[in-house]
Amino acid sequence: MLFEKGQKSCVLCAWALSFGCALGWGAFVMPATTLLPIAGPLGTVIALVLGAALMGVIAYNFHIMMNRIPGTGSVFSFTKQLFGYDHSFLCTWATALAYLAVLWANMSAFVLFIRFLFGPVLQRGFCYSIMGCEVWAGELFTTLAIILLFGFISCMNTNVLRWVNTVLALLFFGGVVGLFAIVASKGGIDFSHMSPAFATAGTAKGHAPLMQIVNVLVLAPWAFVGFGVVSFASSTYRFKPKYSFAIMMAALVAGAIVYSLTALLSVSVTPANFGDWEAYFTNLKNLKGIESVPVFHAVFKTLGNGGFVLLAITVMAAISTSLLGLYRSLGRMFMSLANDSVMPAWFGHTNRHGATNHSIIYVMLLSCIIPFFGRTAIGWIVDITSISASIIYLYVSAGIVKMARGETGRRKTVMNFTGTLGIVISTFFFFFPLTPTLWNMNTIATESFMILMAWSIVGFIVYRAVFMHDQENRFGKSAIMWVTMLFILLFSAVMWERQVTNDETEDVIARITEFHTGLHQKMHVPMTEGQMLQEKNFMEEQMDLVRDSQLKNNLVETLFIVLCIFIVVNIYRTQQQREQKLDQEKHIAEESNRAKTIFLSNMSHDLRTPMNAIIGYTNLSRKPEASPEQIQKYLAKIDSSNMYLMALINDMLEMSRIEIGKMELEERPTDLRKMMDEIRDMFEAQMVGKNIAFAVKYDGLRNPVVLCDRNRMNRVILNLVSNSFKFTSEGGHVSVSLVEKECVEEGKAAFEIRVKDDGVGISPEFADRVFDAFERERVSTISGVQGTGLGLAIAKNVVSLMGGTIKFESTVGKGTEFFVNVVLKTAAGTDVPESDGRNISFAAKADFTNMRLLLVEDMEVNRELAKIILESLGFKVEMAVNGKQAVEMVEKNPAGYYNGIVMDIQMPVMDGCEASRQIRAMPDKKKAGVPIIAMTANAFGDDLKKSKDAGMNAHLAKPIDVGMLTETLVQWVR
Repeated sequence: MLFEKGQKSCVLCAWALSFGCALGWGAFVMPATTLLPIAGPLGTVIALVLGAALMGVIAYNFHIMMNRIPGTGSVFSFTKQLFGYDHSFLCTWATALAYLAVLWANMSAFVLFIRFLFGPVLQRGFCYSIMGCEVWAGELFTTLAIILLFGFISCMNTNVLRWVNTVLALLFFGGVVGLFAIVASKGGIDFSHMSPAFATAGTAKGHAPLMQIVNVLVLAPWAFVGFGVVSFASSTYRFKPKYSFAIMMAALVAGAIVYSLTALLSVSVTPANFGDWEAYFTNLKNLKGIESVPVFHAVFKTLGNGGFVLLAITVMAAISTSLLGLYRSLGRMFMSLANDSVMPAWFGHTNRHGATNHSIIYVMLLSCIIPFFGRTAIGWIVDITSISASIIYLYVSAGIVKMARGETGRRKTVMNFTGTLGIVISTFFFFFPLTPTLWNMNTIATESFMILMAWSIVGFIVYRAVFMHDQENRFGKSAIMWVTMLFILLFSAVMWERQVTNDETEDVIARITEFHTGLHQKMHVPMTEGQMLQEKNFMEEQMDLVRDSQLKNNLVETLFIVLCIFIVVNIYRTQQQREQKLDQEKHIAEESNRAKTIFLSNMSHDLRTPMNAIIGYTNLSRKPEASPEQIQKYLAKIDSSNMYLMALINDMLEMSRIEIGKMELEERPTDLRKMMDEIRDMFEAQMVGKNIAFAVKYDGLRNPVVLCDRNRMNRVILNLVSNSFKFTSEGGHVSVSLVEKECVEEGKAAFEIRVKDDGVGISPEFADRVFDAFERERVSTISGVQGTGLGLAIAKNVVSLMGGTIKFESTVGKGTEFFVNVVLKTAAGTDVPESDGRNISFAAKADFTNMRLLLVEDMEVNRELAKIILESLGFKVEMAVNGKQAVEMVEKNPAGYYNGIVMDIQMPVMDGCEASRQIRAMPDKKKAGVPIIAMTANAFGDDLKKSKDAGMNAHLAKPIDVGMLTETLVQWVR
């Protein structure tokens, strides 16, 4: 079965909505007034079948749209999600024009129907003329009453209206099919009356059948314009979107059948005073009453009053189903705009019956303005329905192509095919009616171009209002949308100018001909019929030359306009890109400022904590009553705070280098077993002091010696173990394990380091931010734990730089386990340098008695401290305050006078690197070879490289580590 149980009624109602809005009053008058004069009976039927097929492609694209983005938003929601709000505005603006035009055409049809049946019975009261059309008070107020009546009915119970509309649609379709069948059974369908099969007169004269079919085919968007309204009703009609293609295709097929049958009925019976249907249709404007509408005439002549009553019911059903469907569809469209805050919230109101009453009332009040401009003006608006409908179809088809990029296989192929075909069809439908001169068929009235210009200008005004009230910065993003609207406006202006000029030129030629003929009459030299025909042909030839010239000039003008638009848009886009770049730079600067503020805020707290301890215990140590034991206790706490402060500063500096991308790895042979032993030794006492069971395992390593940045790898593990120690309560467990895994890369080894604890754990809310800099979980269970939130951020960056990964698993209250996976180069057989830790026994053997050092330091307090330390090691110390003075002292004294130089880097007058270069450049090789040790606050890798490039032998970072200083002096000073 095509439909599931419970869906049949909903699908039928949806079909009725689509079918009713697609046709309406036009099904009875459009064949005779528009289609048949262009292509004849056979050409019209062929074109209608082809038009329904092409609209079927668009329907399939609508079907995909409805299945991907269901709801009442339809094309607005679809284009908004795929192309942005600017494009959704243009598409919705075109939708509003298309549906309102059909609504206005049908609302005035009641008066026309009454005029055809009863003559000028409503032409009462005041009368005025506007744009060549008489507007009578009786017809005006009748139309207003129809507008108000159907508007208020549309606000009633939606479930009841749904079935009322369905019954009306069935009456409409069944009435047309039934009337055709009855007329045929009565012998009223005589195919001999349908000759010629293609049009031979009027605007179709001289055109091949194929071009005639094309000229009717291009009107398909106009003929079937409302079939897509079902996309606004998928939620309210409660049918599944998967049925949408079948619904719309059924509506299109039914529409093609109705158009074809009314077209055949129109040519089936010809009044006796006309030779064929062409002669009849040529004189329709001169006829009154039923004879002026061929369908009415055919049914009345064949079936009499009974048949005409059935036809009247069918016509009333057609008009009613169109009005009810369009009122509610427009109401749902405006409601979706209100729900997205594009229109005021007032439009989104629904009454207790579920009807969008405020939006319907708005459409109703707007429609009340139109009858004052007369029926002719409505006809001009309807003329441009094909253009606005083509814009809708173009956006939907382009959206399908864009969606296809995310698909695969057969679905991708189908979506690309139907989407691309839809784009081609829509583009053809858009441009064909705009350029009638190319095809010599004037399918759009001159005034219609003026309406299109006015609609574009109003669109710009409405867009500006929406843009100005957009609080969420959703509009104003796409220049393409503005260019499209501007192109429509300017192109319409060009075509309007051409049409007006053409009409005026024809009037001038007619007046010249009339004057010339009259002059011959006055001179009593009347022109023969042959001369008059010759003159007429000559004038037509000249008029064709004028048209060709106009066409060429208009095309050149259009090309210039397009070129200017392109240049303007290009300049605008360039400027927009520059502004976006400035905005991005501004955003980056603001983010940097914000990060700096956060940084200083975090640092302010974390720096003050150890500083408070240092200052406090220093003051306590100075008190006279402090005993030596207390002073030692205070100094131990000061030393602990110093270590924490130093680690904090190192973290800050390391993070800043990570952020600017200057962190580099320094790989060297490392024994992972020794590194793990050092970690155990470093934390064992602390763990015991907190009664935490601590285990370090690294059994089964096949490649224990690798190339890696030992210090930074050590730093990663230290951070993880330190966190486990901080966040694990007394009596808990912390374990560190190193396991070698299988590795397929030759010359490399894969390792996994696990750090596990049974501490407080990490909450799910904080888990996503655990590796972010300065982020700390602020909960009562860990509020007293010190830290900056930099440790894990640094660890992640270091591991990423090594090409590895760091992950974790955690449960609140049960603990956390971190997993570090890295692949390192193996270094078996290479010498592993000693640890960076202090070699106390080696330093203890150092004897620097009677050795002389030159200490170069610009800061007095640092000079005094360094001098005391160096003298305590046995050195004789001389001092310089800058590099220039140091160079002079080395030059002044004999070679070997100084056993070594300890030099700062950043100093006034001459820095340490320049001083080192000058010393190394001295002609006395013994002086030039004196050991120079950098002792500076510049502690990073590139600082070390700079000092070595300048000729320094070693590099020590401040603050002074006595053990490291002693080891370095032992190594270099002789």
